[in-house]
Order: sequence, then C-alpha cells, then structure tokens
Amino acid sequence: MSDPHGLKLHLGCGAILRPGWINIDAVHPAADRRCRIQDLDYPDGSVEVIEGVMVLEHLGREDAAVFARNAVRMLAPGGRLILEVPDLAKVCRLVLLLADDPVQLEGSAFGLRGIFGEPSTHIVAEDIHRWGYTPASMTRLLLDAGFASVTIGDGMSHGYPLRDMRAEAVR
Repeated sequence: MSDPHGLKLHLGCGAILRPGWINIDAVHPAADRRCRIQDLDYPDGSVEVIEGVMVLEHLGREDAAVFARNAVRMLAPGGRLILEVPDLAKVCRLVLLLADDPVQLEGSAFGLRGIFGEPSTHIVAEDIHRWGYTPASMTRLLLDAGFASVTIGDGMSHGYPLRDMRAEAVR
C-alpha cells in the first residue's frame, strides 16, 4: 500500500505548478526542480505517485526504460505511475484519415503532431517526440521495468481521447 504522506512527482510540469507536488521539468524555469526525468533519484520507496502527461514520448527508448526502472525503485509498494502519451496506433489511423487534407494533417492535434510533437516558433530539442507507444508497447515497457500491473485507457488530460492513451502502473 502506498504511503499517503509520500512524495508526489509532477513530471514535465512546464508552467503548471501543482501545490503539494514536486514540479519537475528539464527546461522550464518555474519548476521546483530542473532535471531530466531519467535522471531522477529519490530514495527507494519514498514516492507515492509519479505523474507525467505528454512527457515520455520526448525520451528515446533506452532513456524511457531507465526512467521506468527508476520509477519502480522510487515508488512505495502500491505506489502509482500515471503517464499520458499519444497512442501511436490511434495517431496512425488519424493520419491515414487526414492524408488528403494537408491543413488538418499538418495543423491539427489529430495529424502529424501526434508523431512529431507540436510545431512552434520557440521549439527546443526537448519538445520533439523521440519515440511512440501503442498500448502493447507501453504495457511491455512498464512490466519489463518491474511494475506489478498496468492499465491502459484513453488519455483525457489534453481533451484528445481519440489520439491519446493513459497508462496507470502499480508497483
């Protein structure tokens, strides 16, 4: 059972700072802690919950595996990891549907943005998507890291359940 007084880590927080959480971001100056998520090193079993929304896809495959293994170690028994990412299978279906509409394909949240990341005039290297996940590949990543169970559902944080998935893993 997770410790109700354990740490809560909010990964990839950007400018969104959650009270009662340690807000972590690699580049945003408002974060409580600035570091890459694969470099997190809290004591074993000291964390109650880790949540990262639209952050894991910005890591390469090996860095994601390092992060997942560290998350298992840092979480208390029963602790939870919650991740939301674009679901690559959903994104591919949407890209095929939009293939003949370049405005939607290139400009909407349901097109190529789900694969490559959101284009902007201020994009930095950390904004680019480096890997994609399907429900099966996300489940495998988390189980291989040592989580006891993984549940996959629709991602809701950005309002795009047709594009995104939510993974909840329990230590």
